[in-house]
Amino acid sequence: MKIYCICLFLILQSLLVDACNSAYQYKIFPIGIQNQNIITLTVDIHRTDFFDKTAEFKIPKIGWHLKYYISTYSLNGQIISKGKIEKIVVEAEHYLKELTEVFQKKLKAVVSQNKNITLFNPEYISFCDFQKKCNILTLENNIKKKKDYLIYKSKKHLISLNAFQEFKRSATFTDNLKAYYLSSTRVYRANNIEIVIGHVGTGHEISMGWITNDPNKKPKDEYDVVILAKEHKPNIKFDKISETIYEEPLLHHGYGFDFLILKETK
Repeated sequence: MKIYCICLFLILQSLLVDACNSAYQYKIFPIGIQNQNIITLTVDIHRTDFFDKTAEFKIPKIGWHLKYYISTYSLNGQIISKGKIEKIVVEAEHYLKELTEVFQKKLKAVVSQNKNITLFNPEYISFCDFQKKCNILTLENNIKKKKDYLIYKSKKHLISLNAFQEFKRSATFTDNLKAYYLSSTRVYRANNIEIVIGHVGTGHEISMGWITNDPNKKPKDEYDVVILAKEHKPNIKFDKISETIYEEPLLHHGYGFDFLILKETK
């Protein structure tokens, strides 16, 4: 019985750790414009666990499953096509090196296959630190209309999580954008096209009410946590298209999704 209890405890502990590490992000990395179509690399990022087979004690560590493919969008933001899905597994706490290698490989392939492509110029990136309002974007939830918007330069752009309903099976997923906050913002330009990308995310720290932009807020008791949100520029080059890969901030039990805003400029 004692051995049984120990085994059961270890199994339950493993399941709990797995639940804590599980998280998901949907990321879009623009590449260029070809024949009035926008070409991007899309990446589904799933944080999970792996076990070091050489270790004496099999304690789960953070790992990543990355699914990636080339996507093509029209100038009105509608997806036209998706390429072949490829996968890599990263058995490490960070995936930046592997994803950078994937992007540079795909970038080279896209350029070789599209001789007249115009590559995007990356112009701006900021980490909003999970707030509703950032320097260039605002996330608005209209309760009466039951609609959600990203506001850029005073214009509202309708967004929705309808495309991500597959995650409803997860107990930690919510499809109400009221529970989501801005994690990052990016701007790219090519020809007369401007792409603005807002990454909206949620997670345990948000549901617990720990994140605030009130510098005067204090913990209520010893169990309360206060995380002061402050928008900042990450330490990323972001000066040419091959240098635009980064790791998006991710909360516990987190979900995050990139949304595109496309604008024609003069």
